[in-house]
Amino acid sequence: MGQNILKGAMILSIASVISKILGMLYKIPITNIIGDQGNAIYASAYNMYILLITFSAIGMPTAISKLVSERREIGAFREAHRVYKVALIYSVLLAFILASTLWFGAEFIATFMQNELLVMPLKALAPTSVIVTIMAVTRGYLQGTGDMFPTAISQVVEQIFNAIFSVVLAYMFISYGVVEAATGSTLGTGLGAVFGLITLLIIYVRKKINTTDTVASKFDNESPTIILKAILWTVIPIVLSTSIFAIITNIDTLMLNTMLPNLVEQLISHNRYDLVNVTGAIDMTTTQIVDSLAGQYLGKYLTLINVPVALILTIGMAATPAIAAEMAKEDFEAARAKTYMILKIGSLLAVPSAVGLTLYAKPIMELIYSHSPDGHRLIAYGSIAIIFIALAQLTTSVLQGMGRQYIPTRNALIACIIKIIVNFIFLQIPIINIYAVVHSTTICYVVFAMLNINYLSKNIELKLDWKNIVFRPVLASAIMGAGSFVVYYGLFLTTGMSSVALIVAIIIAIILYGIFGILVGAISVEDLRNIPGGRRFISVANKFSSN
Repeated sequence: MGQNILKGAMILSIASVISKILGMLYKIPITNIIGDQGNAIYASAYNMYILLITFSAIGMPTAISKLVSERREIGAFREAHRVYKVALIYSVLLAFILASTLWFGAEFIATFMQNELLVMPLKALAPTSVIVTIMAVTRGYLQGTGDMFPTAISQVVEQIFNAIFSVVLAYMFISYGVVEAATGSTLGTGLGAVFGLITLLIIYVRKKINTTDTVASKFDNESPTIILKAILWTVIPIVLSTSIFAIITNIDTLMLNTMLPNLVEQLISHNRYDLVNVTGAIDMTTTQIVDSLAGQYLGKYLTLINVPVALILTIGMAATPAIAAEMAKEDFEAARAKTYMILKIGSLLAVPSAVGLTLYAKPIMELIYSHSPDGHRLIAYGSIAIIFIALAQLTTSVLQGMGRQYIPTRNALIACIIKIIVNFIFLQIPIINIYAVVHSTTICYVVFAMLNINYLSKNIELKLDWKNIVFRPVLASAIMGAGSFVVYYGLFLTTGMSSVALIVAIIIAIILYGIFGILVGAISVEDLRNIPGGRRFISVANKFSSN
């Protein structure tokens, strides 16, 4: 039952991991070129761009895949293709409007965000919004046919060219200044999207999808207006939910720009540079320190925690059309079973990721950003959020697949209001300073996850075994962390080479988690059956569990 979901998730996961690794790798030379201050400029502009394309692109793959899957499941292939055509026309028109807003409104946006340096990067990102919108709709259509490969390969191609052009253009423009170099990086994002779209369209043309056959169904003779209403009914809650967090990221940036300078000045006045956590802060202005701290959060913390999160969320991307198909057939028991499986596998990935990043934050930062390693404390203090982000986003995917899109939207709004309040309180305390946005992120996703889970438990009779979903993965991860850290520390003391010790420790951690995950019952034989490639380890699991 879980194989189809997890095979699709595995394809997307591999592509996502490759893309995220490429994303991290190219940001190493980017950071070395433009520094944390340049990262703050780039990330601030990019987050505003993400907010705008949320309305035309971000929610489309999930929404379109759900509608297409519902129709194709009952043999209405023609109606499924009509959904794609209507969605494409609507989204591209909207994308042109948003691109114009980004280009002509760049000065206003920069002023509002209290950072005049954002104008050039914002304008550079404007054309990209149209390109990624076409990609998003097409990816959603192909995912709805049950094929995750086009999304996966186009993601990788997009990221490869993004990495190449972002680094090259940043290097070429750095002689003109940090702002120009950051603008070069944003141009690389657009060029990467162009190559990703070309790849996707080539696959689409060659795929020869059945778009003509159909059977009698409730979707017969749908007019474009009816289809558009169905698209909007599905996508608006997703857009609202996604845009809430895009808005929050920009609110984080705005609050840091307005409130953090005062905290930094208080710390400097008391000579507490040890609490600033910026190398060379004593020789920097308040604005430079604030930009560096914001760059650590936007360019490093969010990037690193999004690596495991992106891997986990591919399960949700693959699950949404699968659960929608079960709901279309009114097989509620199958939908509940798939939901439990999704949350279990997500937890098995999220918990060890959080533990690993918490323990090894400093050596990871020193390995990845050797010329600019500031920010490891943000990773160490904030990695626990991975667990709750995974639970929140996976339950959101489940609810979207079940047609309850407005529930996670409401819950996200509640959680984000709480985050703003926590931000405001914590940003009054100098000793907390930049960590305010990290702690508020964790609190936000705890609330979001619990609200979603509470709804699922009360309204669709979903019963979760918390011992299997949380306690046992935590126990296995704790043993993994303790054992691997002993290895890391011993090798570091012996060789003095942090990078070698880290790589060996990670390998040991994976092995320990697999072994003790089975021994403590976190990883079951059923989990291995559901995970693509997991069946080959069933005999090993049986031996460990029997002992």
